Amino acid sequence: MSFDDLQRVLKLQNMAYGLLLWLNRQAAAQPDLLDDEHVGELRTSAGCEAWLRRVHGSLPTDLRPSAADMTACAHLLAAFFNTSFRVEEWLRRGRRIRQLVPGVHAERGRREKRRRAPTVRALERLAVESLATSAGLSTSRERIDAVVTNESLQQDLDLWAYACELARRSEFASQGPAVHAMWRSIDADTRKGLTADVVWAARERLLGALAIGQESS
Repeated sequence: MSFDDLQRVLKLQNMAYGLLLWLNRQAAAQPDLLDDEHVGELRTSAGCEAWLRRVHGSLPTDLRPSAADMTACAHLLAAFFNTSFRVEEWLRRGRRIRQLVPGVHAERGRREKRRRAPTVRALERLAVESLATSAGLSTSRERIDAVVTNESLQQDLDLWAYACELARRSEFASQGPAVHAMWRSIDADTRKGLTADVVWAARERLLGALAIGQESS
């Protein structure tokens, strides 16, 4: 993944999240926008893309994906819808309210928590292996293990692995709950100000750790 690719996918992540917030604001006045039929549509990438094309002209300018980014944005939007939000309904002064609420239902959340830890570790390892390969570094299994389990590199690993999986999410469905767990493991202040520069710096530190290991082997 190049720096330009990273910038693009982070921009699309922010756009997809912004689209969900926009939809939630619209649903405050039009609860049918979050009825079962529409929610079912938005839980699939194909459904999200069809929805984006229908409402494209009514979206705020900064939330309109280009034609080239439409499919990638739809993949990310569907992923957010499935892993980060749920729909809740209640009555307020006799009026039906349906809104998106952060988080998944408790039972589903418990199931996902039990299975996501080993998946996260596998994805982190894959990210490090792919990084070494892309940089032309010949590294041993032991060196990869050392980097993946190095506590001082954990934040860098979280950032880079998350970015790699975000790029995969923009192309096809990925390990949704595990990717969400990666995102939650990143420091809250870092998440708020996440930029391509921050992630790229984490990548460089991981590369440095891999290269030192190679030189000493």
